[in-house]
Amino acid sequence: MSVVPPIAPRRPHIRSHHGDEVVDDYAWMSDKNDPELLEVLTAENEYCRELTAPLEQLRAEIFADIKARTQETDLSVPDYQTHNDGAAYWYYARTEEGLDYAIHCRAPAASRDEIPEPLSLRGVEEVLLDENALAAGREFFALGTADISPNGQVLAYSLDVSGDERYSLHFRDLRTGTDLPDQIDDVGEGGCWVGDAHYWYVAVDHAWRPYQVAARTRRGGERGVGPPRAGRPLLAGGRGVP
Repeated sequence: MSVVPPIAPRRPHIRSHHGDEVVDDYAWMSDKNDPELLEVLTAENEYCRELTAPLEQLRAEIFADIKARTQETDLSVPDYQTHNDGAAYWYYARTEEGLDYAIHCRAPAASRDEIPEPLSLRGVEEVLLDENALAAGREFFALGTADISPNGQVLAYSLDVSGDERYSLHFRDLRTGTDLPDQIDDVGEGGCWVGDAHYWYVAVDHAWRPYQVAARTRRGGERGVGPPRAGRPLLAGGRGVP
């Protein structure tokens, strides 16, 4: 029995640009909440499953082979960093067998030249961010960035929990292990610290394109403490796509 692929309906839509007309039969698919679009996508997924059903055993064998060759409990190369107060740490991420995501940690460093043995870090490490805890109960999870402030007291990190690459930016006080209240939504993946009280990031427009460089600033001087200032101080950029 042959598998019949689903066919999405055509609905001609004319767009005019600079005197030229373009006919788009599938412009209606731009509305991702359209129930008919969801029906089409569901039918395409089912078609794919039926078409590739004979490969199910092969897929399982390949997955098992790759998993057997993967060291699930592992440690990244430690990165040596010093902070404003003279404190020095090894920063690294580790994975554990049975867990899907990395755990970001740091441990006190005596010298840049004394690279620690992985097992020696576990007894003195400080867990900064556990991606597994953040991903719990979510259908999708991706960590964008994880940046330590120059004084080593605040972790800036961004999350995508829907798969649309629109991140939410968070700030964690590493002295207490709790997140600060100034969450910023609809931003790009990365950013950078400019001193201890300022974090620069990129805002995205409705077309998912970076178009503004903005800053998160906290009162409290160099230590980066205190409540956030109101609004998003705009550093550069335009209006973007409405």
